[in-house]
Amino acid sequence: MDYSINDLKGFLHGLAWFGVEDYELTRFPTSAKPKLDPGLWEMARMPSGARIRFNARCDVLVLDVDNFVALPSPRMAQIAICGFDVYADGEYIDSFVPPIGKENHFLGMMNVDGSQPHDYEIYFPYCSPVKLAALAIESRARSEDPTITPYSKPFAVPYPIVFYGSSITHGASADRPGITYPALIARALNFDFINMGFGGSGKGEPAVADLLASIPNVGAYVLDWGINLCSPQEVNLIHDRYHPLLKKVKKAHPDVPVLIVNLQDAGPKVDKTMPVTLEIIRKEIKRVYDAEIAAGNDNLWYVDGRDIIGGPKGFDLTIDRVHPHQGGFYRYAEKLTPVIKDMLGL
Repeated sequence: MDYSINDLKGFLHGLAWFGVEDYELTRFPTSAKPKLDPGLWEMARMPSGARIRFNARCDVLVLDVDNFVALPSPRMAQIAICGFDVYADGEYIDSFVPPIGKENHFLGMMNVDGSQPHDYEIYFPYCSPVKLAALAIESRARSEDPTITPYSKPFAVPYPIVFYGSSITHGASADRPGITYPALIARALNFDFINMGFGGSGKGEPAVADLLASIPNVGAYVLDWGINLCSPQEVNLIHDRYHPLLKKVKKAHPDVPVLIVNLQDAGPKVDKTMPVTLEIIRKEIKRVYDAEIAAGNDNLWYVDGRDIIGGPKGFDLTIDRVHPHQGGFYRYAEKLTPVIKDMLGL
C-alpha cells in the first residue's frame, strides 16, 4: 500500500508548520524565508525531529525520498552519515542509510516483523534536506493489502514540547537522528516534540521569537540557546534578545512551562576570547531567570549547562570541546529528563 506525502499529513510529527502552505519538510514556513538569515534557512531545511508515526502489520517498509544529500553540510562537518532511523514499539530496529554522494533519489526497503501489528516511528535525518515522495508497506504472507493506522500508544502530554537552540539541540554530533538529546528525552517520557535547534544559527532574532511564539498548542518550551552569539561582534545581542524572546513565548502561552538551559562549558583551549564572551552570555541568562522568579514567575525552570558538561573532564563528552558526542547526548538526557518530567507533572 502506497502513501503519498498528502496521505501522511496526519502521521507526520515534529513539523510545526507542515501543511500550512506546502508539503516541504522545512521547520519554518516558506513565508518566513525572506525574514530569516540564509544560514538559518539552510538549517531549517534539515528536518531534525521530524518523524512518521503509525501502526501497521506488514512485512516490508519502503521509503521513497528525493533531494536527500547523504553528505552533511559544512556546518555539520563532524557527522559522517545521517539516515532514517526506524523504531518498532519504541525499540530501535534499523536505519535506512542512502549511499554517500551527491543529491539523491533514494528508495529503501526494510524487512520487519509481520506476525502482528507494531507501532512504527521513522526519524528523518537532521543534517540533510528531504522531500518525502512516499511511504509504502507490503505484506508477503497475506493476500489483503496492509494499511497504516494511528500509533496505538497515546502521548503522556497532549501537546508537543518545543526545543529551541543551536547545533547541540539540532543534533550535531549524534550518531543517528533518533538519538539526539530531544529525541532521547521525548521517548523516555513519551511526549511529542518539535526540534527547533539550528546549527550555527540559534541567535534568537526577533523574527524567530515571533515564529516560536506563534506555534499553537505547545506543551512546554525548552530554551537551550545563546552560544551562537559568542563572537565579540555579536555577544551583546544577548541583552537585546534573550529576555524579549522569553517574554514573547510567555505572552503567547502564559500557562505553558519553560525550561531555561544555561550554557555548558565550551571552546578551544587556545581561544582566550570565547571564555569571556560565554561568561557574558551565562550571566545574562541567569539574570533573566532570577528577574523572572523575583517577579513571581512560578512556571519557569532552570538548569546550568555546566552541570551537564563542565570542563575540563566534561570535555571528554565532546568531539571538539563544544559538540557532545553520543555519550554527551546521553548525559544531556540524563540531566534534563528528571527536570522536564517534574516540569510536565509526569
